[in-house]
Amino acid sequence: MIKLRIREFIDLARVKFSDDTIIDRSGLTSHELNRLRTFKGKNLPLDLVGKLWRFLVEHRIEGWEDLPGGLFELEDPDLFSTLVRPKEVITVNGVRRMKGDGDFQSAQDSQLIGNLIHRLTIEGMQQVPVMDQVLVDTWPRCDDWNFDEISKNALAKYSSLQKNRRESLHVFVGTIKSNPAIEKVIAECFRNAIAFKSEDDVELPGDRSCPFYMCYREADKKPSSAISGTRLASTMPKSEPGFYYEDEQGIWQHLPCDRDHDAAVVFYRINEIKDTIDMVMGGFTAEATGYLAEYLRTAKKTTFWPPTYTDINQQIGLFMVKFTGRNAESRDTEVIPVSRGIESRVIKIRAYNRVAK
Repeated sequence: MIKLRIREFIDLARVKFSDDTIIDRSGLTSHELNRLRTFKGKNLPLDLVGKLWRFLVEHRIEGWEDLPGGLFELEDPDLFSTLVRPKEVITVNGVRRMKGDGDFQSAQDSQLIGNLIHRLTIEGMQQVPVMDQVLVDTWPRCDDWNFDEISKNALAKYSSLQKNRRESLHVFVGTIKSNPAIEKVIAECFRNAIAFKSEDDVELPGDRSCPFYMCYREADKKPSSAISGTRLASTMPKSEPGFYYEDEQGIWQHLPCDRDHDAAVVFYRINEIKDTIDMVMGGFTAEATGYLAEYLRTAKKTTFWPPTYTDINQQIGLFMVKFTGRNAESRDTEVIPVSRGIESRVIKIRAYNRVAK
């Protein structure tokens, strides 16, 4: 990520120039000068930089001999500094429509969004982006639900969001259990994955399209899914509820979700060409989503960085967050307290051999 060292050249210079003087003599507007002062990103407004450069050289500002190179500074990126770049932020939430009672959204989902925006503000969101919310119908609690109708609606919402996108961040909250649109976000990223098409009949776990998998509980609604189901592979016994992921040795590990354990997923895909970001955050249970929301407030900048996969067009990050309760035995050495006796550990998931190029 690039930032401009305007403070060093202008604000800390021995010969002071007021903003009015800079604007009058450089040809920059007040808005353009402020944009350069706060710029952090990759797509430099070269016409504006050129005006500032000429001003600095013409007035022999201290250090002008080092221009133009000295005006630029490379910053080590991290997830949070990357998320503050987009000019538009859209949150995509699943809602359960109750006849006669209105629409219901998980309180933990709202908490997660609130804490993420709070963290981005702290990390340098210089201007309030255009913000919007998209609601996606999710599976109702009753037995009378139409899979085709709900899945088609989720696909339509996803497609609509992708039209004419530029410099935008889309945050999909939950898992497929609470937000069906997440299925398409994940399926688009990994080769051979087809949204809402089950892969429970693959012979071995390594034959799956995605490097992680969520096994439903007995009481869960069980929509057909490329990333969720009830059996990791056809040659294996019925899987226990929770998340599964492929480790560095190609062995599938289980993160149980029971009285003393829970887990959440953090996924993002950065499109370098359009400067867009799709992000998925959610817990196996509503409680895990709440734990993740609390964790975001104090997580290190490098927690979900660097990405799992990088090429010339995109960067992809995939991480599991393991939550362990005080009644559970934990041998993890890198654990971080969240709250109420809950400890967390972040696990980076490899994905380079499964990404759709």
